[in-house]
Amino acid sequence: GYTFDDLTGLYLNQLKEKINQSEIDALFVGDHIDGQRHFIMGKKHYSLWDSYVYADFVTYPSLWEGWGNQLLEAIRARLPFMLFEYPVYRADIKSTGLRTVSLGSKLYGRDNQGLAQIEHDIIDRTADEAVELLTNSELRQKTVDHNYKIGQKHFSLNALRGHLEPLLDVLKT
Repeated sequence: GYTFDDLTGLYLNQLKEKINQSEIDALFVGDHIDGQRHFIMGKKHYSLWDSYVYADFVTYPSLWEGWGNQLLEAIRARLPFMLFEYPVYRADIKSTGLRTVSLGSKLYGRDNQGLAQIEHDIIDRTADEAVELLTNSELRQKTVDHNYKIGQKHFSLNALRGHLEPLLDVLKT
């Protein structure tokens, strides 16, 4: 995600501390990703779409989203994804039948860094599901193809046209 979206300025440091304590290898490349490819003072910046080319899986643990453009991006990039079922997802998207690795919709609490926590059995289950999608190419392909078809049906420009045309027809009369 974009670290400048964090209004408190605390999240990135909290996350880095958690990663450090857990002895996990992690790369933070946000300062190399931008809206489009370009150079700034000789330093190359990649587009968000460039990052999807190298991704195998998208994690989307947001507790709140206005709608979820990253969800559409993962579908369009034909990548499997894990998500926390934020309120708009539950209200407007979940019923479409997308195949997700779900972190559920309930928080277990917060850790010492103030980061949101979910129950350990959910973590174990979702980790197993993610590994299966990363290692079982047939399941992965079926999942991303299914999600792409759902995306075309519900979230494409044609789907939008299907919603708008009747409204525009009413305005014409």
